[in-house]
Amino acid sequence: MDVPARRDEGRTLSASTPVEGAAPIAIIDFLANAESVVARLGTNTGVSDWVLARYLGDEWIVLAGHGRHGFRPGDVLDHPAGAGEHLAALASVWAEDVVVDLTEGYVEPLRGQRPTEVPDFAGLVAFPLWGGDGLFGAICALPADAEDEAALRDDESMVRLTVELLTSVLGLDLDRSRLQRRLDAAETAALSDPMTGLGNRRAFERAVDREEARCARFGHRAGIVVLDLDGLKAMNDTWGHGAGDDLIRRAGETIRETLRSADQAFRIGGDEFALLLPEVTADGLAGLHERLTEALAAAGVAASVGCAVREPAGSLHASVRAADGQMYERKRARAAASGRSARRLPS
Repeated sequence: MDVPARRDEGRTLSASTPVEGAAPIAIIDFLANAESVVARLGTNTGVSDWVLARYLGDEWIVLAGHGRHGFRPGDVLDHPAGAGEHLAALASVWAEDVVVDLTEGYVEPLRGQRPTEVPDFAGLVAFPLWGGDGLFGAICALPADAEDEAALRDDESMVRLTVELLTSVLGLDLDRSRLQRRLDAAETAALSDPMTGLGNRRAFERAVDREEARCARFGHRAGIVVLDLDGLKAMNDTWGHGAGDDLIRRAGETIRETLRSADQAFRIGGDEFALLLPEVTADGLAGLHERLTEALAAAGVAASVGCAVREPAGSLHASVRAADGQMYERKRARAAASGRSARRLPS
């Protein structure tokens, strides 16, 4: 079944042609609300039977339906007989005059025109949907017979009502989605450290609270690592803040590469990082401490590190304090050792 390409802004789009800047979220939102969309169409247009079909390969697969047609999600839209060929022909007619376009995450209503030629076919009227990769699918009205189909097709107001309802429903869904994405982006920015891309202190505190609740409920373990970079102030004073920023970014990247996929890393202060490690034993934490120390040294980063494990009967917040205390003890010990070495140098 050949589905013609659609021409768009001088480009030819097919089902396998990606579109730069396409918004998959639009498709996802549409699928999530498909049942309500087809139900609204059935309630408001006077045609009781509607389906949403997705074009996959050379078949049209039903994703959602409303009415008495008997289709269920996953069915091939193969009846009335020849439905697939009819949809392909309709896609050709509507290729230049888009009804619903999800290419950039927007919905475009009918542009005041209708196809001058619509293939004759009893029992099916379709409004193709175009997405970021070309033809996405179609909303299909399934009138009871050829007479009902002809009445729908010839009723300009009904066609306009169908298109306007379809685009308004999708438009509201997408507007809500765009608002939610802006809120999510704002929250992500508020919880992220812009220099390293790791979570910030606020994100760390939230993560600890969530993990503590999980550990308390299921009696699990978790590990905490707190590390503080050594010599950052001296580097800033000697080489400038650009060199210090580079050290911080290098430390963040090294930490990220060393952790397991389930672990989380945060920059909780100017030169201080924290790691949250679900389901880790004392031996596992010791092994990670060794790997992390070696990786940081290989990257030219010196740091004082403190570790603690939350045992099943313990408290993760107490483990944070214990790891922090251990880190400062080691930092003081390193500073004292460095001072003794400096005093032993010949004048």
